[in-house]
Amino acid sequence: MSAKPLDDIHNTTKIAGVVLSGRWFPGPALQARADSLANAFAEGQRLVDSLLAPGSARYVASHATTIPTFGLSTVSQVMSFLMRAKRWDDAIAVGELLTQRYPTSAGALAQLGDAYAGGGRNGAATSAYEKALVLNPSANDVRKKLDALRHSPPSPQGSRSAPQSTHIDS
Repeated sequence: MSAKPLDDIHNTTKIAGVVLSGRWFPGPALQARADSLANAFAEGQRLVDSLLAPGSARYVASHATTIPTFGLSTVSQVMSFLMRAKRWDDAIAVGELLTQRYPTSAGALAQLGDAYAGGGRNGAATSAYEKALVLNPSANDVRKKLDALRHSPPSPQGSRSAPQSTHIDS
């Protein structure tokens, strides 16, 4: 600290630097690091806000090439929210973005299958589930969804309830 905290408790906020594992980190360097992290999290928060906003399918379509790097689990949670809200077009658009960025994620493909199925797009759901099973043949929950889809009568688009959403671990 650059001033004595016993003289004034507010002096606890006047940090000159930190010693960590015997190494000195000056205050300005710490502040620059904190600012960098804040900016990185702000970008992710703006993306989440955009994906949760009504009409996010249009946002994804118009910004697909400029959407920043994102975490699989973060966008998967957004997609789960959209499916619970029965916003199928938005969930599908986010799921397609997710599988474009993470094409080897069986969980992302299964979740996209859930969105397609919920939106009544059974052919696309079947294809997504099949791709998920190629990547993870032991995904019995996906196999059950695929079997149920294959044995169910066709339904009007958007009238189905979503299958129990697939959970994705990052």
